[in-house]
Amino acid sequence: MIIAHLNESLLYDKESGVLTWKTRPPEHFSSIRSQKRWNSTFSGRKAGYRKRDTGSTNSYRIEINLSGKKYPAARVAWMISHQNPIPDGMEVDHINGDAMDNRLANLRLVDHASNMRNQRLHRTSTTGVSGVVWKKRDSKFEARIRAHGKWRHIGQYSTLIDAVAARRRVEREYGFHENHGARRIASQAEGGE
Repeated sequence: MIIAHLNESLLYDKESGVLTWKTRPPEHFSSIRSQKRWNSTFSGRKAGYRKRDTGSTNSYRIEINLSGKKYPAARVAWMISHQNPIPDGMEVDHINGDAMDNRLANLRLVDHASNMRNQRLHRTSTTGVSGVVWKKRDSKFEARIRAHGKWRHIGQYSTLIDAVAARRRVEREYGFHENHGARRIASQAEGGE
């Protein structure tokens, strides 16, 4: 049912990642008047609006408000492209870390753990590397990693280069995505109305 509703409402361009409102049918509305008003205002326009991504101060995503429910644009794009609902426990990950980039080539369906293994560099990082911190008390760089729900101490190192190398080695062992810990990129995409 949700797939049919999405197909009747939105057009998805896989290359650009843009969702556009279609002329929606009368059954989507409580009256013909509200249908005509909505279609004259939105039909043919870019769908969605920019929303601050949860837990971040400088990351945004596009959200679609459809029939009183809010959907992340990435989930809508995935469902329209694959003509299937997203299975329980699965998430749509933005491979390059830009939650505004909803091109199909940038989306993948993963479980929560895999999604967490492709996080951007946190804005609070003091070393510029995920999982590597400076321990003033020991005058050493400490490398650590969170995997399977627990923090694992990797070791302390005299140089940042050694700590980073150790962290990267363990990331590969745990199957982290190659983009994990990359710096946040400024999005070129913009949400519509």
